[in-house]
Order: sequence, then structure tokens, then C-alpha cells
Amino acid sequence: FKAYAAEEAALQKVIAARDKAHAQEQYAEAHNPLDLYVSATFANDFIEVGHTALCLDNVGGSIKQDRCKDDASTRWSTKPIDGAPKVPANAGFVQIIDTKTGNCIVPEGKWSEVKKEFTGP
Repeated sequence: FKAYAAEEAALQKVIAARDKAHAQEQYAEAHNPLDLYVSATFANDFIEVGHTALCLDNVGGSIKQDRCKDDASTRWSTKPIDGAPKVPANAGFVQIIDTKTGNCIVPEGKWSEVKKEFTGP
């Protein structure tokens, strides 16, 4: 097993070096560490939350995570934000728009007061 452990340790070093080089390459190209990748724009589609596998849902004007379903309340579009103060053109920032109502998602309250409420399975 010692041989396998040594081989695994060597592979981990190679992977870490490659990951570090990739990150340095990305940071060198970006003007802002938050602008590493441009946000995608889409129309009339679901937004699935990766760590819960639930979709954003508009329930009476409140945005919640719920089972993904083919319903107008779970359809969203994005629109690039260009020309806003301190937002450079094509920076990857988008508005998330409820396809059914045309309203944008707007944060409210304080993050420390966010309630974790799950509906579904």
C-alpha cells in the first residue's frame, strides 16, 4: 500500500499545481476577481439551485426553492446590466426576470435574517 500512497501523493501534487496554474491564468485575464466568467443569458428557462437540486419559484411574490415543474411561476429570463453606474459593459452582471410578471428579483432584508424554508421532498 505504501507504493499506492506515494503514487497518490504524487498525483495530488500534479493536480494541485495544474489547478494553481489555471487559477493564476484566470486571475491574470480578469480585471476583477469576481469577473472570472461571464454570466449566461437565457430566456424562459428554469433556474436550478445546484446544492439543493430545487428550482426558483415565484410563490405569491416571494421567491422560494421548490421542486422543478413545468409551470409559468418557475420560468425566468436574464437581461444584461449595461450602463449602470460603476458597471462596465459586458461585465457579466444580469437581472433575473420573472417571465410571467416581467418583474426582477430584488433582495430584501438582511442575509442574517434569511429563513431557510424548503418545500418539496
